[in-house]
Amino acid sequence: MVATARIRIEPIYAMPLEIEKTLANIAGALDETGKKMNASFTLTTANWNEPTSMGYEVEEGAVWAGPNDDEEANAKWQRLDEGVPARTITAKHGGTMIFPWQGAGESYTAATKVRQFWSGQRKKHGKLRRAAVVSHPGHEARQWSDEMIKEQQEPFAKRVQAAIDNALD
Repeated sequence: MVATARIRIEPIYAMPLEIEKTLANIAGALDETGKKMNASFTLTTANWNEPTSMGYEVEEGAVWAGPNDDEEANAKWQRLDEGVPARTITAKHGGTMIFPWQGAGESYTAATKVRQFWSGQRKKHGKLRRAAVVSHPGHEARQWSDEMIKEQQEPFAKRVQAAIDNALD
């Protein structure tokens, strides 16, 4: 005798997906990520001598964060983030530069340390120095942008997944 089994096949239906709700939820996840990145940028630059307005923008499924239309702050961020090689700085127009010598010392911030705070104790400036040429030692890349992206990658993925799950409920 041959054993037989009956298999009952039931159709599986996809849950209805509310497109508008899903898009709104994903936009909210992007906005939340922008706020978190903006907070990191703001804390990281809080001790800069010049005021820096930070912001973020959600565009085509991406979040852009950084100094608000401030070319000087953008340039400073890029120099610190990517590092600067040792170089010679020459005074413009054949003149001399005047600067307070701080002496050799440690940077206020460190590479890959997002939101690095300084102690609040500025170095005492030495006597004013004059020079036509200065050898700048450069500095190591801080890599803050990469660190912020790593910091937000997993929370962002969770926010997007929650946005989609919420639209399925």
